Amino acid sequence: EIKEINAGVYCFEWEKVAPAFFEIRNNNAQGEYYLTDVVDWSVKKGYKTAVSTIFNNYEIFGINSRQHLAEATKILSSKTIEKLMDAGVTFVSPETTLVSPETQIGADSVVYPGCVFEGVNTFGANCTIGPNTYIGGNVTTADNVKILQSRVSNSQIGANSTVGPFAHLRDGVEIAENVRIGNFVEVKKSRIAGSTNVSHLSYIGDATLGSHVNIGAGTITANYDPLTKVKSRTMLADGVKIGSNSVLIAPVTVEKDANVAAGSVITKDVPAGSLAIAREKQKVLDGWVEKKLKKD
Repeated sequence: EIKEINAGVYCFEWEKVAPAFFEIRNNNAQGEYYLTDVVDWSVKKGYKTAVSTIFNNYEIFGINSRQHLAEATKILSSKTIEKLMDAGVTFVSPETTLVSPETQIGADSVVYPGCVFEGVNTFGANCTIGPNTYIGGNVTTADNVKILQSRVSNSQIGANSTVGPFAHLRDGVEIAENVRIGNFVEVKKSRIAGSTNVSHLSYIGDATLGSHVNIGAGTITANYDPLTKVKSRTMLADGVKIGSNSVLIAPVTVEKDANVAAGSVITKDVPAGSLAIAREKQKVLDGWVEKKLKKD
């Protein structure tokens, strides 16, 4: 019964063993050069050799197929989850969660089923992640952060902030403390200061939002000019309020405490403390329904 094998992993002091690669021979049935011959060569030269014994065979698990790759990924994730659980992290369903070995999660955090963590990530303590959340790498959060049924990568999230459900943060997002990124919101290459809310159905791209800003549902920062292929920035100062279904066409600045009326298309800067309205005046056609029915 074979109880010990050669894992095929070697550590050499190159200056000493380099001559061996010119001296070993391939006079064997296969006509091949064997790296193990370098060990024999080193012993004969009087060099010190040693063996490192590995007690968990999964550490030298060979990956030669997609099936092997899947099994190795599962093993590595399982061991990472075990370490995190020992450090005080709760995994509601470890068997449905994949965690990269570079991911760190603070104590008293809870990870719900269906989450995937790829790359290097660092979460603070008492965070809530999931269910069905994708963390795509280079994600850093402070304490007490919630990421719910969302997709986040290359982002920094401040303390007591909430993302999701169904939000998407990407490409260098920086969010301060007490920020709310709500359902069906995408944020890209943007900085958002503390106590700001983007709660519903919005796109915030290439933008800087100050503190205590409120973004109404359906607001879009139109950052891309298809003719010049240039992406410009939108700047919203502290205390700005944007009404629902508004479009901010960059480059544009809305200054401190200014308001934008719902349904507006803003193409010029808005002064501090003012109200910007950019929409058609409402028309009411009295009796239109009755006239329409008679005509039909």
